[in-house]
Amino acid sequence: MDTMPMRKCQRRLALLWLGLGGASILIVIIQLAGNHFGEDSNGYAQKAFQWLLPAIVPTLSLILGSLATPMDKERQADSFFFWVTMAISGGYLLIILGFLVTRFSVASMVQMVDSSVLWIGPLQGLVGGTMGFFFFREAKNE
Repeated sequence: MDTMPMRKCQRRLALLWLGLGGASILIVIIQLAGNHFGEDSNGYAQKAFQWLLPAIVPTLSLILGSLATPMDKERQADSFFFWVTMAISGGYLLIILGFLVTRFSVASMVQMVDSSVLWIGPLQGLVGGTMGFFFFREAKNE
């Protein structure tokens, strides 16, 4: 089994989540500052952040918390599960980012946010499952 240093894997995941998650939050802030959604931008802002922050912050908190936890320098991660976690996380974050940069009217954007619970929940489940498996599975040298 191929292994990688756990701390290196954690840092890569943190960079992915900080980069794409931070970009998603920044896009919503820029859209609101540019009055992209017209007169009712405050209503949209509340809805957008109620949708976006729970999609990003819990997982990002887990990753950053794991970085702050003392760890044996020799601890290794299974590289296969690391790359699976990176791929699922990256895909999830790109879907969210893509959703935010797609040009919708305000009404269709609000409707899309409301219906997103049908697809975002299962995706979050996949992300959380792979993340948990990755962080808590000890790589065994064979």
